[in-house]
Amino acid sequence: MRFLHLADLHLGIRLNGYDRLPEQAVFLDFVLETVAARDVDAVVISGDIYDKATPSMDAVALFERFFNRLKARGTVLLAVTGNHDSRRRLAYCGRILSEHGIYITACVQCPIPYVTLTDAYGPVRFYMQPFVRGSDIAPWRNEAATTAEAFSFFLSETPLDEGERNVLLAHQFFAGAASNPLRSDSERITVGGTDRVDAGPLAVFDYAALGHLHGAQTAGADHVRYAGSPLMYSLSEERQKKSMPLVTLGPKGTVEIETIPIPQTRSVRKITGSFAAIMADEPPSDDYVAVVLTDTETVTLPAERLRTKFPNFLSITYLRTARQQSDAVVPEAGERPDPMAIFSSLFEQSVGVAMSAAQRTVMEDVLAVTTSEEETA
Repeated sequence: MRFLHLADLHLGIRLNGYDRLPEQAVFLDFVLETVAARDVDAVVISGDIYDKATPSMDAVALFERFFNRLKARGTVLLAVTGNHDSRRRLAYCGRILSEHGIYITACVQCPIPYVTLTDAYGPVRFYMQPFVRGSDIAPWRNEAATTAEAFSFFLSETPLDEGERNVLLAHQFFAGAASNPLRSDSERITVGGTDRVDAGPLAVFDYAALGHLHGAQTAGADHVRYAGSPLMYSLSEERQKKSMPLVTLGPKGTVEIETIPIPQTRSVRKITGSFAAIMADEPPSDDYVAVVLTDTETVTLPAERLRTKFPNFLSITYLRTARQQSDAVVPEAGERPDPMAIFSSLFEQSVGVAMSAAQRTVMEDVLAVTTSEEETA
């Protein structure tokens, strides 16, 4: 049994207003090419098919085109919903789709449902667990639960024949006992790690196909792993090598995992340097570029000029020097703060140069009006 493990497609996502759907279409074409070239039996998607609960018509059409082309090849699609997906929308027509080899489990059930595929060595059970919230346990246990408690409950209520081959699809923040998971800015992060689930019990599966974390990584064991997102969806993913696991199950206990690099139409990256050096030395690029300027003097219209070289320009910031940070104005205890001094300090830290006489005059006029209104009130 050979299957491709995908996750966190986030179809329809935008980065600073830029539409990523054309790049996602290229990626799905690459998946289909790999399916044909490597004789893949199934494609599994471990959640976050779409970027939001109400995806655009174009995003829905792209996914429909993808699974129709898989169906035409006779390749099975198995998918579960993630925290970005709408359970109700993806559950629609589920029974009809399953008759055509497209299995999408959108709602949490107990025990965890499974789909059985068969090869020369017998059956393989794919257990389909959508994203779990603590509240999902309510229909079975009338008590409050954490995310970890809810997931553990569903897993404990699911009988496994450990003599057979079992695969799990799940979309959660799993962590191995000794691991420190790599997280990205584009993920939804719960304060205090309350969404953290122990990955230890997943080792009983022959393979655990995980989704939610955007960096490809294992969770406590080599066969318990995140595929990661197929494209870079935030600047924090700049150094991530995007790939998709190709998993081959032989007889029980035999698992081969090959990671296939995913070509990137455009990268997301940061460039640091002076404005003059960047404009002179950096080659033009369609990548999504964030620029950090080291200039200590004001640069006129830097964003407009950078876009002539980087049409998918993301943002511009100034590198704060140690001196600028230490010069921040902090009033003594009991001392009345000087608004002009504080604003001047913040201006210099942000822009990298001191305010000009004209800028100071404008700010003084603004502060004078504000102070007058406060005293009148």
